Amino acid sequence: IERDRNSPNIKESSVIRKGNVLKHLREYSQAHELELYFEDINMDFKKDFESYLYSPPLEHSTNHVYKTFSIIRSYMEQSYLDGLHTNSIHMDKRFKIKKAKSQKKVRLTPEEEQALINHDFSYNEHLDKVRDMLVAACFSGLRISDWSKIRKENIVSYNNVFAKMAINIY
Repeated sequence: IERDRNSPNIKESSVIRKGNVLKHLREYSQAHELELYFEDINMDFKKDFESYLYSPPLEHSTNHVYKTFSIIRSYMEQSYLDGLHTNSIHMDKRFKIKKAKSQKKVRLTPEEEQALINHDFSYNEHLDKVRDMLVAACFSGLRISDWSKIRKENIVSYNNVFAKMAINIY
């Protein structure tokens, strides 16, 4: 992870994701009262660790577990090439997790959009703001990851009417 952190070609979000995998592995090791070594990564580990990730309190999604194992396989490959171990489990096709097929995209109907816009959240300022953000996100077409980068100064309005959004997200 340190090598990735210092690499200009690796995004910070990737380093964070890999750090989370390491955190999961540490918590798994503590929960099972064991020290985990490269040689311990085998099909039994895969089955047990996969079960651990799906179980409460974690209850991760299939795609999260898929990404977690993808990162483990990647580190196993790199450490294998670096001569840190001789375990070749990362090359076994059975060590992979199948990615979940995308679900049908959920979309609001025009009637649902209007009901959301018209709903009175005056009793809860937080819900009122969240609704406004959701409506703006729906009409702007931005992904949630892009929407989270928008700041107040990016939004331009005229007579209290949303006019345009000035942002360069790339």
